Amino acid sequence: MKELVRTLLVVALAAGALAVPVLDPPQTAPAAAVDTPAMAVCAIEEGSGRSTTVSVASTVDGPGTLTAFAAGSAVGHVDFETGESGASSIAIADVAAVGVGGALLELPVSTSAAASVVAGADSLSIDTCPTESGRDLILGGGSTLSDQRFEVQLMNPYAGEAIVTFVVQSDAGLESNSVLDSMIIPARATVLVDLAEILPGREWMTVAIEVDTGGVLAVGRLGVGTDSAVWDAVAPAQEWFVPVPHGLESRQVVIAARDSDVEYQVDFYGPDGVVEASETGEITARGQAVVDVGAVTPIASAIRVVTTGPVGAFLRITNATSVALTSGSTMPASGLLLPGAGSIPGGSGWITLLNPGLEDVSVEVTTVRSASETLVVAVPAGEVVEVVVARDSALGYTINGNGPLVASWSTAIGGSIAVGLAAPIADG
Repeated sequence: MKELVRTLLVVALAAGALAVPVLDPPQTAPAAAVDTPAMAVCAIEEGSGRSTTVSVASTVDGPGTLTAFAAGSAVGHVDFETGESGASSIAIADVAAVGVGGALLELPVSTSAAASVVAGADSLSIDTCPTESGRDLILGGGSTLSDQRFEVQLMNPYAGEAIVTFVVQSDAGLESNSVLDSMIIPARATVLVDLAEILPGREWMTVAIEVDTGGVLAVGRLGVGTDSAVWDAVAPAQEWFVPVPHGLESRQVVIAARDSDVEYQVDFYGPDGVVEASETGEITARGQAVVDVGAVTPIASAIRVVTTGPVGAFLRITNATSVALTSGSTMPASGLLLPGAGSIPGGSGWITLLNPGLEDVSVEVTTVRSASETLVVAVPAGEVVEVVVARDSALGYTINGNGPLVASWSTAIGGSIAVGLAAPIADG
């Protein structure tokens, strides 16, 4: 197979009230034609040798607010400005001693994004913070084998309680456990559901999160050895794009089905360009399929998943001591935000760019910091290009192209790895 490696190096690119803002629970009826609330909810952690930094990237210089919450109340509050760089970085240790909790961010505008970076001596995770709750979410990629610690964190920033039911399918079949039925998530609280304790010894799991009342945002938390990964539960969809960074680790895309059988097709973006229908098959209701990208090529690549019914798609990278997970994207866009990218001192990092379109795209990759610099990158149609992030720390990156793109950021330091998806800026 012809190896086409397009890796470019970016050189030196450049206490208030403790009341959680009152958010009404999501309505089942369509919302009125008003501006989209500019908010995000981040999973945060302080303690046990780990510390969280929440990074914000925005298209404007504007004000925002972060409120940490847990156990039904606020535990810390801070105002911030994105400034001329369009970014801000908030150390949760300066806001609250929260353990595992949530952070509600009121962002300057809807064209903003946030990410939480959780770092410890031997662990690292990146989580692009979800911006809206859903009544039907799915989470794939977890396992409770051996020493793998798999939890689902449910976050409710709203004024009313939520009631949630898990439907779990694993290699043991459809699971039945009353603990997973009608779980109550109090207002302004987070709840950790420890699946490693409830359902130990499962090689894989697909977790459907059904919100019966109110609204929640959810992330998976997986520990392997001393490393950990945090990744978003997503609303199921029928088309997904998943950038896959280069590496020698195991790199798999997990396709997790909802409650009906689905047929799927995988288009592979690799060293020989686009290979349509490189893999096809059927997934039984609530089951999963695994696409082993690492077995095909060690270089940066991507896949597109198209299905006959709603699914979730997740990238899982593992080695003997490390794990990284993120979801795929359903929304290619010409503008993307990568809050927190390049912010790990001493770490090496890459931005993986996929052009799923039919025309070549010229892309401006810009560091977000006081002295920002821009690199212009050409991403041919149907190809993947990797950009190495600068050694000098940044608050994040912005990506602007003249055509549709999907992007992610991956990083490694010591024995830990992490990966996070870029947030699209809606075109138009």
